[in-house]
Amino acid sequence: KSDAPAVPPSRYDGQAFDGDWEIVLEEGSRPSPWLCCLQIRGSRATLGDGDEVGITTADGEAYLCGGRLSIEEDQLQRQGKTGRTACFRRIAGFRGASSTGSFDTVVCVN
Repeated sequence: KSDAPAVPPSRYDGQAFDGDWEIVLEEGSRPSPWLCCLQIRGSRATLGDGDEVGITTADGEAYLCGGRLSIEEDQLQRQGKTGRTACFRRIAGFRGASSTGSFDTVVCVN
């Protein structure tokens, strides 16, 4: 949890990323189950593995698990701490990983 300063509404209003999101896979990629699907509501997110985390803010930017969030061409993008960018598309529903947590059991309903 972060004690980051308040963010000006013009940069991040706490609702810009609201929705259910599914990762757009690059050929051959196998993301971690937590990153497969996201459900974002205000400053809270449910990850693909079922964990609930907060969206933190700093300098007018929003961050999920240390990665910067943005919206580009109707896709949610998360630039990770390593510099890699994960893209997500909106979906109609959300279910995270099974209790085993394996990627093969992650189901994102669209």
